[in-house]
Amino acid sequence: MRSKTILGVKIIVLTIILLICYFLSAVISGLSSTLAEPSAQSPSSGTNVSLLLMFLVFLFPTIVLTLIILRSRWYGWRLIAAVFLAFYGVNTVLAQIESAIFLPEILPQGMILKLFIMGAIIAGIFSPIAVLILGKMKRKEESLISEQLLGITSKNIPAKLPVISVIYMLLYFIFGYFIAWKNPLIQNYYGAKDAGNFFAQLAWI
Repeated sequence: MRSKTILGVKIIVLTIILLICYFLSAVISGLSSTLAEPSAQSPSSGTNVSLLLMFLVFLFPTIVLTLIILRSRWYGWRLIAAVFLAFYGVNTVLAQIESAIFLPEILPQGMILKLFIMGAIIAGIFSPIAVLILGKMKRKEESLISEQLLGITSKNIPAKLPVISVIYMLLYFIFGYFIAWKNPLIQNYYGAKDAGNFFAQLAWI
């Protein structure tokens, strides 16, 4: 029970650190000035709700990264590099590739580059801090889980990655079309409209 409580506290601390990294990187990358717009003062209750939602949004990736770090057989800078690549790749590169392809004329000039820089700063600061706080800077006698239990080895990774990639693309385009693309506001934002069916839409993309 004590170890679970300590882990819970670490996750909360890491979530707060991730939030701080987000705001700090927005300033360093210049994205905050790009997005700055005058707005009416909102009630304090609304601000509290927004902060709570932001905390929850950052809580889930923190939990996922915590599980990855704790279950990894790697440690130290090798683990930090792996966490950085995974975090930056999924959180920024994978997400912003769409912006670079579909939104270069819609987003403010220079914003896409700043998004990539911001993501690199977040991952660069958060990765070593997370590995340090979770106690994986130094090698331990045994990890929490072995690669045999996961069914993943260096030999079968090349065969699994293409399958995972195909599954991801199917989920992305299917849910993108049948859920997100049905919203007229999304279509207007991209300056396009429904091609009529899933396959026609996929061909247009």
